[in-house]
Amino acid sequence: FDAFKLSEVSGGRPLSLLSFALFKRCDIVTKWQLHEHKLVKFLMKIEDGYPKNPYHNRVHAADVLQSLHVLVVRGGLINFGYCDEVGLVSCYLSSIIHDYEHKGVNNDYLIRVSDSLAVLYNDRQVTPLIFPSPMENHHLAASFHLINSDEYNWMPKVR
Repeated sequence: FDAFKLSEVSGGRPLSLLSFALFKRCDIVTKWQLHEHKLVKFLMKIEDGYPKNPYHNRVHAADVLQSLHVLVVRGGLINFGYCDEVGLVSCYLSSIIHDYEHKGVNNDYLIRVSDSLAVLYNDRQVTPLIFPSPMENHHLAASFHLINSDEYNWMPKVR
């Protein structure tokens, strides 16, 4: 898989294209009666939120998504019952949003300069599993904020 090539052939939309293709491939859009148009809008909005820095960008996110897909689907976790549809969608979604609106610097830097995200999320980075760091809190909170808005709520039955 060449995420850079996908970016090139998709007009700079590797993440939204791959994301939508995977959602369609596993038939979640139909089975869960998702709003297809809102899903596409959400995926494109998330993709637009990825910065153009050298690493935490939309190409990286597409690469992470594809790697996770290979691990879960082709690696057999689905076939052997270790992951169901909810788990698969959770894996896909976490890969899609994992660096949404990344600032291009690490959490320690954000804390040291008292960045607004560090202040908002209590300058925490001590124990990531208990107190996730500012950027990780932000990626999740900002993405869920979109999902909870009428414009981007692609899973109304789940609400």
